[in-house]
Amino acid sequence: MLHKSDVMLVGRSRDALSGVVGLLENQPLLSLRTHVFGNGRSEIWRGDAQDPKPHALALCVDEDWRSCLPGLLQGLPDTPPPFLVLCPTSDIELLRAAMRAGARDVLSPPYEVEDLTSQLQALASEGHASAHRESARLVAFINAKGGSGASFLAASVASAVATRKVRKPLLVDFDLQFGSLPIYLNMSAGNGLIKALEFVDTLDSEALQGYVQVHDNGLHLLAAAMDSLILPDEIADERIKKLLNILDTAYNEIIVDLPRRIDRHTAAILERQDQVVVVTQQSVTHLRDTQRLMKILHDHLGITAERVLIVLNRFNKQAEVRADDFANVFPGIAIETVPGDYARVSESINLGIPVVDGAPRSPLGKSLRALSNRVLPQQESLQKPASGLFGWLRLPAKN
Repeated sequence: MLHKSDVMLVGRSRDALSGVVGLLENQPLLSLRTHVFGNGRSEIWRGDAQDPKPHALALCVDEDWRSCLPGLLQGLPDTPPPFLVLCPTSDIELLRAAMRAGARDVLSPPYEVEDLTSQLQALASEGHASAHRESARLVAFINAKGGSGASFLAASVASAVATRKVRKPLLVDFDLQFGSLPIYLNMSAGNGLIKALEFVDTLDSEALQGYVQVHDNGLHLLAAAMDSLILPDEIADERIKKLLNILDTAYNEIIVDLPRRIDRHTAAILERQDQVVVVTQQSVTHLRDTQRLMKILHDHLGITAERVLIVLNRFNKQAEVRADDFANVFPGIAIETVPGDYARVSESINLGIPVVDGAPRSPLGKSLRALSNRVLPQQESLQKPASGLFGWLRLPAKN
């Protein structure tokens, strides 16, 4: 699961920070904090939940670096996160002083925003990895156009992963109003997701197990019941972020079936995903909607091409819109196909038996298993220890 890079910009004055803040503040994968380090405070961060240790630092100094850099370095703890130094002037003495103190690099203007962001993300990833255990892998499925089959593919991939019996997967049905995954798995929908969000402030990885349902094949499901109306706008996105952190501690692999909309709730999940699977079909309208969704993912959420997989569901070689047409429109983006089999899919949904369990040797079953290996490759790994929110239960606003 991806985590926003928690980067702190530290300087002796607001002026030293303002230019860098203006350069980086709109980068979607960076969570920026600033701190003006004066003489009167001995700590740059408190280290508690409200002011945690950042994943990476950028020490921002001005031309008079000889007078301000030593104080900044002395203010760092004995084991600081990875850091670099930003200075408007290039000086070999500055480079030596910073490197002796443990800086990974010293950069001077002109700053290229993509290069600077990339360096900070790399440092933050290193800092996060040193402070946390291995993170869960999060894959999100979303339809480019309604009815393309994202829910069926998400349930199938999750079931295929569960049959490996190596890593523990969780399937999350995030459609709070029209989720259908319990039906696909012949399970009774409970209020698991709703209650988990409601009590997220008291949840941990063990308590979470009281809100999930377990399929016979070992798959864990977190879904919402359909006996009450839940309005998405009534749910505080902070609760979703907190729940994701808890899921990250409890599971190795998380598959999320998203509703076909982009709002602050789905964005909170998409910004944490390792891969988003965009499910579409072979028609001009599907191609157009896929193009629009891809633009939103890239331009507004900062999701790069290597984190996207397009799946042409119900693939037909004789269709007028071909796989090559998608490849031409989306160069550099991986594309997979899943064959159509209306009778088998209909039987699978009506009986609640996943195709990968009921007909694993069929062309469709083999294709679905191959897709699961593509999005969640098999890895030998130690299994993590085992261990739903009504709209009016918002988190209290921070002062």
